[in-house]
Amino acid sequence: MPQFIKPEDAQWSKVRYIKLPLSGTDDDAKWQYEFVLPAPLSEWDVFSYWEVERTLHMRKNLKKGEVLFDIGTEQGWLNLAYAEAVGPENIVLIEPAPEFWPNIYNTWQKNFDVMPKGFYDGLFSDVTTDPRTLDRAKAWPETSHNDLIDRNRYDYIHDNFRNIPQIKLDDYVMRTGIIPDAITMDVEGAELLVLKGAKNTLIKHKPKVWISIHPDLGERDYGVTADDTIAYMHGLGYTYTYIAQDHEIHGFFEVVKK
Repeated sequence: MPQFIKPEDAQWSKVRYIKLPLSGTDDDAKWQYEFVLPAPLSEWDVFSYWEVERTLHMRKNLKKGEVLFDIGTEQGWLNLAYAEAVGPENIVLIEPAPEFWPNIYNTWQKNFDVMPKGFYDGLFSDVTTDPRTLDRAKAWPETSHNDLIDRNRYDYIHDNFRNIPQIKLDDYVMRTGIIPDAITMDVEGAELLVLKGAKNTLIKHKPKVWISIHPDLGERDYGVTADDTIAYMHGLGYTYTYIAQDHEIHGFFEVVKK
């Protein structure tokens, strides 16, 4: 069972992320990032290499001032690297699991002194069921001030379409006026559903898109393959660049200007 930690009892440590070269010693290598993270997350043993190719590709191709939608913020630590690339005031944090918002909020407060550009505490999907007004999209969700959780928990669209608010990315953009220059998503197999809900934004604004594709979860839970996701983006005029594969396939999509 997960354990919950009161914010005042959380233990925080500095953590280095991405070691180059990976074969070097911790002291001799050049670390790319340093964050302040809560225990037990800070004790994780994969920070030297976790999604290194994807993160460095994003850093290379993002620019300061670009608005980035982080779909699937999870516990709120990788978004710290993304925020350094575009500026923390230009990132929109999107996460459906209410238990993660205290981690996201407290971790953000420990690392930055500015507000993110926006928030969404629900699922980005291919349908909109959220009746809430999104003037609240520029304030931390209410659950952000609860106790931190000490382990991962995921909310999937196929499991939660009745009890967690959903919104099309297109509708989020329309309701809030926040337009993405770039999108990154890690949505545990629901990639194609999110993209279908973003169709108008992708066609009109042509944001850069990084996707962690989960072929196993996509086929098991949504009946789609990685090729289906890539083909959909091709149909919208996007080219595909393979970045790397570890526990999932990391890909980059962009519309090449002629």
